[in-house]
Amino acid sequence: MDSVDGCPLCQAARISRRFSENEYCWVALCSTCGVPMVVWRWHGVDASDPDDITVAAMLFHLRVWADKHLGKGDWEVDFRRRRVPDHWHAHARMRR
Repeated sequence: MDSVDGCPLCQAARISRRFSENEYCWVALCSTCGVPMVVWRWHGVDASDPDDITVAAMLFHLRVWADKHLGKGDWEVDFRRRRVPDHWHAHARMRR
């Protein structure tokens, strides 16, 4: 699992507010849509990238910050990767 040149999520540029980070992910406000997002530190979206345990841990970190930023229970996870489709990340979006 490596970083890929030109991938903005691999570069992990601090262009928006960063809430937390650890050895496998970081949580920040999305610079495009302004909602909390969690980003896996390594490039990939294959079936095994990342594994289920890592996904669960990343979603826990997203939940902590989304509840604080958007309101507890007022949001849902959006797994669609629109602008960066080949790097695993997820957004917390307000419920419709």
